[in-house]
Amino acid sequence: MRTTAKIAAVLAAAAVLVAAAVVLRAGADGREPSLMDGERLVVGVATRMPERGPGSWPGVRNARFDGFDTDVATYLAGRLGFGRDRVAFRHSTRDGWERDLAAGTVDIVVGAYPIAPEGRRRATYAGPYHVVHEDLLVRAGDETIRNVRDLRGKRLCQVTGGPGAGAARQVVEGLGIAATPVPAGTYRDCVEALTRNRVDAVTGDDVLLARLAATTGDGGAVPLNAPFAAERQGIGLREGDVRACLAVNRHITEMYQSGAAETLLQEWYGTARLDVTTTVPAFEGC
Repeated sequence: MRTTAKIAAVLAAAAVLVAAAVVLRAGADGREPSLMDGERLVVGVATRMPERGPGSWPGVRNARFDGFDTDVATYLAGRLGFGRDRVAFRHSTRDGWERDLAAGTVDIVVGAYPIAPEGRRRATYAGPYHVVHEDLLVRAGDETIRNVRDLRGKRLCQVTGGPGAGAARQVVEGLGIAATPVPAGTYRDCVEALTRNRVDAVTGDDVLLARLAATTGDGGAVPLNAPFAAERQGIGLREGDVRACLAVNRHITEMYQSGAAETLLQEWYGTARLDVTTTVPAFEGC
């Protein structure tokens, strides 16, 4: 696992509070049940986007989960009073995480999933814990593309499956930019097409593009760092768990103000030439 001494220190600092945490039991004070009443915490994370982290996003490697989102979840779990021996991780998909929460399969989801109005009917959102921006990946040295508007007449890679399937369509149809979509199966296929001059650009969230750029090794592809849309990635909680939502928001604020968030962001994405945002995000509200 790619954990450095700095990350270990960040996560250890969160765990220090576990010994002092007072966990309130459901019904003892007449309040609604909350994940904070539990003896252990099951965290849902995504595992099917290997471009997100070095080797996994966060994914399973050597029977462990790793990635920025997993480190955030570990930090928050410690602040909520759950030590490492009381935290378990499970795979939770983009299409199924709300069902997992409702069914009690997981207690909390930290999977880089966007805060969306339609999801509020089945889940409560804390956060966001991270804001990503839609951006472009271009060939190194290509000065003909400086922003998304320069894609007019250019070949734009269009991922045909997975959560990135609508990104190119949003540029062409949503923004009305007359680029030519070129289909590819995955984001890795798009990067290969870009470096082989079969497409002119790849669109996606800046974190994903930064990791993709790092996989080229020779710097053949670079993030443009010219964002044109934002996506707020929230923490999923069971519907109505306001107690946990307020606590998570408080600890996200601490994570940013203490510099812990910057440490994690730089560790996972700083070497990938990404301009990371290190200020406290504007919360959705519980």
